[in-house]
Amino acid sequence: DVLQAEQTTLVGGHTSEGVELSLGFALNGFVETERELRKTGASVGDSLIITKPIGTGALFAGAMQGRSRSRGLEAALDGMIQTNGAAASCLLRHGATAMTDVTGFGLLGHLQQLGLASGVGARIEASRVPVFSFARELAADGQVPGGTKRNLEYIAAHTSWSGGVEPHERLLLCDAQTSGGLLLAVAPEREAALLEGLASAGVASFAAIGEPVSYTHLRAHETREARGWR
Repeated sequence: DVLQAEQTTLVGGHTSEGVELSLGFALNGFVETERELRKTGASVGDSLIITKPIGTGALFAGAMQGRSRSRGLEAALDGMIQTNGAAASCLLRHGATAMTDVTGFGLLGHLQQLGLASGVGARIEASRVPVFSFARELAADGQVPGGTKRNLEYIAAHTSWSGGVEPHERLLLCDAQTSGGLLLAVAPEREAALLEGLASAGVASFAAIGEPVSYTHLRAHETREARGWR
């Protein structure tokens, strides 16, 4: 049913035995050139938008330790079973310039990939990033996957943090996601219409979280931070 809703046909299958139930799919398709969105189109001054909350890694790491609350897990599962189809169609209609997903490398890891491909840096406001309920508490308690910790170790060399971003918030911004949302760039004059379109399309949680900036701007910002300026 889910595949059919996304105009995808299940054409074959193979059965294997194992201790746990598992499903895997090999996906094949074609992209129409005029509907293609890459990581390479973000420009300084665009708006950066995310289409799902983050925190699934922390919630399920907590669940393995019996620490996650059911409401948090239910919200995460509801988000994870929502495909990105409606959001992706909306982005095309409203002129998004670049896009990637947010999965195993976390929000900052995938943001760095988008920035490198587009030749820009990025500045985001941690307080504007949507987070699943109870994920912050779990991250503050150290309940995050090993992949999240490795993501933070990697991205730390490429990130300048403001003093207001707490250690557990840094972990969440690098939290390894499963079935995460989309991260996209759009021209500022198109942002309001795109956000309205996402709401109309039934996308449950989305937010504008920052903007691409030039590397020159980033270096100047890092110098001010080193001098104790804000």
